[in-house]
Amino acid sequence: MSVAVDKIEGVESVRVSLEEGLAEIVLEPDNTVDPELFSKIVRDNGFTPGVAELVVAGTLVRPEGRHLVEVDGPNLVYEIVEGEESVPAGSAPGGEVTVRGRVEAGPQPEAGAPRKIELLELNRPR
Repeated sequence: MSVAVDKIEGVESVRVSLEEGLAEIVLEPDNTVDPELFSKIVRDNGFTPGVAELVVAGTLVRPEGRHLVEVDGPNLVYEIVEGEESVPAGSAPGGEVTVRGRVEAGPQPEAGAPRKIELLELNRPR
């Protein structure tokens, strides 16, 4: 499995531990990889993907009271759902943010619908 992941353009390093049931994939900055590709590789190798922790950078938007992060490159949109943290009340839309969160493996939303990311941390570049 690590060989297949390592061949993807934008992957910096891969560490797989069958003992721990864990894969750690580090991507290069400014990559355009869709994280769902990794879930597909896990399934194709006979395993069941679980929760993924990831960091995404993009633009914060707030349509209809929701908090979305539009990620450039792979052209993805994540809806931030509260997790251990909540989106700070003064988070103005339009600004660049970095979100660390958890994403459940499973069926992808309908075309154009955002993916859900459980918020662990939200930062604004300075």
